[in-house]
Amino acid sequence: MDVTPGDDPNNPFAEYLADLNGTAGVAATLFASGLRSGAAPAFEVWAALPNGVTFPLAEAVSNNELDKTLNDLQLAPNPAKDRLRVQFNLGSSEALRYAVRDVAGRLLMEDDLGTVSGSFGLDLNIGNLLSGMYQLEIRSDAGVKTAKFVVQN
Repeated sequence: MDVTPGDDPNNPFAEYLADLNGTAGVAATLFASGLRSGAAPAFEVWAALPNGVTFPLAEAVSNNELDKTLNDLQLAPNPAKDRLRVQFNLGSSEALRYAVRDVAGRLLMEDDLGTVSGSFGLDLNIGNLLSGMYQLEIRSDAGVKTAKFVVQN
């Protein structure tokens, strides 16, 4: 589970492992508590079960180096209709691929972007996608960066 600021949903600041094994058929409420600034109490994400049991989720340790070097990922317009403009800055030279997935995780589009560095832009033809929410993935050997977008036909 990614945690993002309310004003920037494309830039997660933390990732948590939401292992809810043993809770089959039971709804869980997730909530955040604490401060991100490093001051006490520390930021944590918790799960609460209907029986009153609460427990903190473990923060995932990331070795996603691409997430550190691929900056300013922008998708516009969002919502989109026929075309989606993808722009970002890459601080190092990376061989990149992109993928578009639906909310069920099915791969709908993918392609090789070649070796990229610096400012990069790409226009995706999304006219064949149905109305709904999708996820764009930018991938390299160093990791993956994702962003959500909406198609409105």
